[in-house]
Amino acid sequence: MFDSLVLAFNRLSKSCQCQVPLQVVTPLDAKLLNGSRLGLEGEHQYVNAALAIALCFTWLKKTGHVGDIYLEQTVSFKK
Repeated sequence: MFDSLVLAFNRLSKSCQCQVPLQVVTPLDAKLLNGSRLGLEGEHQYVNAALAIALCFTWLKKTGHVGDIYLEQTVSFKK
């Protein structure tokens, strides 16, 4: 557990130094899928799905395709 905290702190520090926003996501809530299933099995796939969604929204926002959006399941860390 301690190693994970150190790694997270190091990533946050590096993110701030490079002026790159760091976004931490929680696993996708299976209820949001309305009965659909992810393509691959495993609890870690809900984390992967949440990362993919956050990446897509970030890209859409950066390219001007989406206005300000609020992702209920994400927390952004800025310097």
